[in-house]
Amino acid sequence: MCCIMGYAGKDLSREEFAAYLARTKSRGPDDSRIIEGPFGLLGFNRLAIMGLTAEGMQPFVRGDDAVVCNGELYGFRAEKARLEQKGYTFQSDSDCEILLPMYYEYGLDMFRHMDAEFAMILYDAKRGRLIAARDPFGIRPLFYGYSDSGKIAFASEAKQLVGLCAEIFPFPIGSFYCDGLFVQYDDIAAVQEVCRDDLDTITANIREKLIRAVDKRLDADAPVGFLLSGGLDSSLVCAIAARQSKKPIRTFAIGMSSDAIDLKYAREVADYLHSDHREILIDRNDVLSSLEDVVAALGTFDITTIRASMGMYLICKA
Repeated sequence: MCCIMGYAGKDLSREEFAAYLARTKSRGPDDSRIIEGPFGLLGFNRLAIMGLTAEGMQPFVRGDDAVVCNGELYGFRAEKARLEQKGYTFQSDSDCEILLPMYYEYGLDMFRHMDAEFAMILYDAKRGRLIAARDPFGIRPLFYGYSDSGKIAFASEAKQLVGLCAEIFPFPIGSFYCDGLFVQYDDIAAVQEVCRDDLDTITANIREKLIRAVDKRLDADAPVGFLLSGGLDSSLVCAIAARQSKKPIRTFAIGMSSDAIDLKYAREVADYLHSDHREILIDRNDVLSSLEDVVAALGTFDITTIRASMGMYLICKA
């Protein structure tokens, strides 16, 4: 998950910046680091998934350039190999370490070359500019605002910017910020062409894309687990992963102790897949006692979002 933050100014102390960054320590409990430069400040709270060693800690620095990223770069090993052939060297197995070399090779077109979910902040020392970007689907959160002195700030969660910025805005998806402007580099709503294939071809393509999507998300240095409800979506994902894995996958399911219908269906799928399955039973008190923590983590009072997140919070905490 991780957490990033950046401030493009010299009027905020390192201690003040650290206090804002610490508000989202839960997103990155493994380590925390702040660097200061001519651009201002960059901070990172780490949840280690790829490149688990200390060398995989961000911000990544090359010369006077720096980058922080909350993201997953799919297929990064092939891109890393291409960069190594060009003479770049790397200190870790982290996928995000390739970002600065990608910027050197592609410039602002780098985002079109990325198969990734990400939110990132990059400092280009040569041009003296701070760049931020977000993936085309907006999977990874990113917010921005301006301080009283007019300096821009970026953060993974809006609550990091409360007190620093009078107004806080969601960073536009499929866009990058550079030289004071937001530029859209990808629009997922744009229709490039109309598909006129027959139904069999369409369903076969959907199946292929789903398998490929699951497969590329299985590349991790940390153990991988699967949340299984017994419904169509999670069952398909687990079935694909189980077929790709050389050992039983680990599945987790949660349900109310008084009416555990979801657990019943999840157990049926787990038995079919021969997964290493764990069930978490909760009751009314568990749900109510976690309500304030869920609201704080989500940063919203939206009822639907909160209700949908209660089980997710409790199963991940367990």
